[in-house]
Amino acid sequence: MSGQGTGSTEQPPPSQQPPLEYLQWAHDHKREDAHRAHDRQNKFWDQVNEATIKSAETVLRMAMLINGGAAVSVLAFIGGLVSQNRIAVSDLKGVSNSLMLFAFGVLVSVAGMALAYLTHYFTTAHANSMEKIWEHPWVRPGPRSKLFARVKMALHLLALLVCFASLLLFVSGMFAVRDAIVAIGDAHPAASCQLCLAPG
Repeated sequence: MSGQGTGSTEQPPPSQQPPLEYLQWAHDHKREDAHRAHDRQNKFWDQVNEATIKSAETVLRMAMLINGGAAVSVLAFIGGLVSQNRIAVSDLKGVSNSLMLFAFGVLVSVAGMALAYLTHYFTTAHANSMEKIWEHPWVRPGPRSKLFARVKMALHLLALLVCFASLLLFVSGMFAVRDAIVAIGDAHPAASCQLCLAPG
């Protein structure tokens, strides 16, 4: 009986306690274990969800910025050439076509942000769908957990593909700009020399 007075959590021998008191002690002990398991799961999901959101937002914003910045640079380049009458507008068709690649890159990045949001949403929904129980392992899948897990995985893969597509569009646009400038130089050698020698 001295173990009860000190509040020890060690399992007392059944012979020293009435059966009902022992069952109550075991039940309370399991509830404490369950509370700790639930708290660990909630803390883990909160940390992972916050880190995932920040990482996804950073990557997609960078993809949108580089495509948008490239489009602005190409527009400034075209506007400078045309305003100085160094080349005809019709000769800039190849350069202007690259703008579409950068524009699609921005559009895809925005779509990626929407997919990232949906991924975070269904990640939270999946975590909340898990049922908390009072027996080991303390947490088990709920009726909709499997559905949320599949949707979350599908959206996650789509978000990754969209992100890579945005970067691929940026690289393709840069190659398109290079090829267009090379074509202009081959078609107009004099204009190409003027571009090289012009100040600024």
